[in-house]
Amino acid sequence: MLKQAYKNGVQAFKEEKGYALPLVLIVMVVLFILGTALIQYATTEAVQVSRSEKKMQAHYLARSGAEAMAEHIIDNPSDASDYFGEDGDGNITNEDGDIVGEFNVSVEEDSDGKVIIESTGSVDDVEEKLVLTLASKDPEGVFDSAIFTESDLDIDDLDELRGDVSTAGDEISGEPSTWLDDGEKKKNQGWLFEGPDAPTNLDTATDIDEGTHEEITISESNEYENIKIGNHSTISFDTEDNDLEIVVTEEMDIKGHIEITGDNNVYLFLKEDTNNEIKTKSAEGSMDGDLFIFLMDGSQLDITANRELETFIFGPNATVEIQSGASSAAETFTGAIIAEEFESRGSPSVYYEPPDISADDLGNYINVLLYERESYSR
Repeated sequence: MLKQAYKNGVQAFKEEKGYALPLVLIVMVVLFILGTALIQYATTEAVQVSRSEKKMQAHYLARSGAEAMAEHIIDNPSDASDYFGEDGDGNITNEDGDIVGEFNVSVEEDSDGKVIIESTGSVDDVEEKLVLTLASKDPEGVFDSAIFTESDLDIDDLDELRGDVSTAGDEISGEPSTWLDDGEKKKNQGWLFEGPDAPTNLDTATDIDEGTHEEITISESNEYENIKIGNHSTISFDTEDNDLEIVVTEEMDIKGHIEITGDNNVYLFLKEDTNNEIKTKSAEGSMDGDLFIFLMDGSQLDITANRELETFIFGPNATVEIQSGASSAAETFTGAIIAEEFESRGSPSVYYEPPDISADDLGNYINVLLYERESYSR
């Protein structure tokens, strides 16, 4: 009886195991498939996350390379042309000295004069590329200070000053006796200019060399070797019909009055190594248009006026000196000055006034080497 019971129990166990075993296998297979899928998903997700991280790292490597190049060009705009057509590499290492990322930067100039910086960052097999465009500053912003110098600036000898003063150098020393309208000192400015471009297609006119109490009128654009005007004489630029371009190749010496009749402008170019002096005044209301004096590289302009002179001076590689006249009334200069060096004697006054002229007009004569970030693109 006991033996029969044992057989019945074994049979029941076998029957039970024979029914349950396939279910266990199915569950195990399903769990295996799910586990494999989860592992593959996790692996794929990890690969995607890793790739995304590398893309981000490569992007910031490219951006860092572009920014480093842009910052150098903005701070040293005259160096930009040295990099056109060139490229350079860099890398980032970890604390063990292993390279974890690289970048390549190239610089070009497009047909509009813009600087195109193309930078590619790479981490392992992942690359990201972007393009940073630098554009030059519009010329209409050139005369934005009463005085700008490429070298250090000393304003201690000025009587009254209206407007800001700025320099590409390290120091602006001294203070004017009176600083109107809360002007500011701006050091280490990024401005950098090339010398002006003088017109080369002008006819050569007969020299002007007049004594005292003379009336001289110039109504055409011409090139002169010398323009000399004696005391109490008047030189009048007639701009009723158009702007005037005047080039002086040897010497300009004006001791009389300066007038501009007409609303157009006068562009006066003084060649290198010329001896130039203005010892005059432009009476109030006598300058209907603006007078721009362009000093070519290596030239100097000495201004010694008894009352007032209204003009805008551009000579980034030249010297400008202003000296008060012998009369009791100190000389006043109205306009703006850009020079390599500026000197003042006898406590003259300088009053800033911006020119009323379009950027396109100034761009015909002035090469501005100042860049600013314009846009990023991929």
